[in-house]
Amino acid sequence: MIIELLIFSYCISVVQNVPGSSFRRKPKFQQLIIFGDSLTDDGVEAQGLSHGFTRFSNGPVWPEYLNTMLETGGNYSNYAYSGAKSDNDNFYFTGWSGILWQINNYLESTMTIPSNSLIVLQLGGNNDMFNGDNKTVEVTENAKNAVMRLAQRGARKMLALNLADLSKAPGVPNAQAGQRMSTLVSEANTRLKVALDSSAVASFSRFSLLDLKLFDLNAATNQALASFSNTAEPYTHHRNNTRPDDIKNYAFFDEFHPSTFFHLKIAQAINEFVKNWN
Repeated sequence: MIIELLIFSYCISVVQNVPGSSFRRKPKFQQLIIFGDSLTDDGVEAQGLSHGFTRFSNGPVWPEYLNTMLETGGNYSNYAYSGAKSDNDNFYFTGWSGILWQINNYLESTMTIPSNSLIVLQLGGNNDMFNGDNKTVEVTENAKNAVMRLAQRGARKMLALNLADLSKAPGVPNAQAGQRMSTLVSEANTRLKVALDSSAVASFSRFSLLDLKLFDLNAATNQALASFSNTAEPYTHHRNNTRPDDIKNYAFFDEFHPSTFFHLKIAQAINEFVKNWN
C-alpha cells in the first residue's frame, strides 16, 4: 500500500510538470482590478457590465495582456477611462471618469476588497498637465488619496504606476506646451516616489496589511521604446511600400498612444515585477 501511494504521488508530480498539463499551479492573484486613463482603457463591451470609452491601440492593451499572464481568468475588472485626470474629472469634461471617480465607482459596489486581489493603479497625471500647467502637487495628493481609499476597504496588494513621459510620442511635441511635459513628468515622479514610499504610506494610510509597490512605468516605456525602429510616426498601411511585418516596427498606434506590441512589452515588464511578490 505504501509503495502504491509513493508511485501515485510520483505520477502526480510528473504530470504537474508536463508542459500544457491540465494540472496548473494556483495563480498568485485571483483577481485583477485596474484603474487608469487612455493608456489603460480597454474599450467597452456590447453586453454586460463595462467601463471605459475606447481602446486606443491596434490590438489588446497592457491590462488585457497582464490578465492573461497572471491567469486570473474572468476575474478581471478594468475601470479605466480615456482622458481621465488624477482627480474626479476628465480632460474634456468635469465631474466623472477621473481616477478618484473610478475608485469611488468601484467602492460603491465593493464593501471589502478580496485579499487575493491585485490592484494596479495607473495614477494618471499626464492629462492634468497636458496644457503645461504644473499640477505635480495635486497629482501627488490625489495619488495618496487613491491609495488611502482603497486601503480603507481592505486592499492588500497594490501596484501604483508612476507617470510615463510620452513627450516623444509623435503628437506631443506639436501639442500645446508639449516640450514641457518631460520636465513636469519628471517632477511628478520624484514627488510620487517620496509620497508613496513604504514609510510614508504607513503614516497616512494607517493600514498595516497594505503592501504597496511603486512600479516605474516611465522606465518601462523608455525601455520598450528603444526596441522599435520607428518611434517618430504612427503606423499606417496607406503607403505604397507597405510590407506584411512593418506594423511590428512601429511604437505608436496614433499620435499619442502606443501600439499593441508596445503594450505587450509593458505588460511583460509588470508581470516580471510582480512575479516574486510574496
